[in-house]
Amino acid sequence: MEEMTTLEIDDFVKSQRRGRLGCHDDGLTYVVPLMFAREDDCFYFYTIEGQKMNMMRRNSSVCFEVDEFWESVVGPALLSKELRGADG
Repeated sequence: MEEMTTLEIDDFVKSQRRGRLGCHDDGLTYVVPLMFAREDDCFYFYTIEGQKMNMMRRNSSVCFEVDEFWESVVGPALLSKELRGADG
């Protein structure tokens, strides 16, 4: 598999609406599918309170992955905004 160029990555991510968020805390890794929106270099998602929100509050180093069949883009991420669940 060949490495994508920056332009190919950008085009691929623009064509997708679902990704997977990976969290890790206290020896547990948790990966969950999410719908997302993107503006510039920021990804946005909506979620309710639960395990992933608790884990991200304790460890803001996460991974976000977007894929379609044999193509994928994976990258580290750092949460930079306050996390709020759907209920506040």
